[in-house]
Amino acid sequence: TVINELIKQLPKEIQEKTIITREPGGSKISENIRTIILDPANKEMDDRTEALLYAAQRSQHVSEVIRPALEAGKIV
Repeated sequence: TVINELIKQLPKEIQEKTIITREPGGSKISENIRTIILDPANKEMDDRTEALLYAAQRSQHVSEVIRPALEAGKIV
């Protein structure tokens, strides 16, 4: 993506402090939820169910990836 290319142009010391992640996804559990959300077989999924899955994925991603990285001084 564009952001990945921009990060490659940053000084090495900033690149080393940078964590690249994605949503939905970004951790093992979040990737599993992503698979459910994006699976065409689940096209009949209720809108509320989909919204709750996005919220669950986000919560897991924050607790497992984003918060620990920020606490370690990383750029997310």
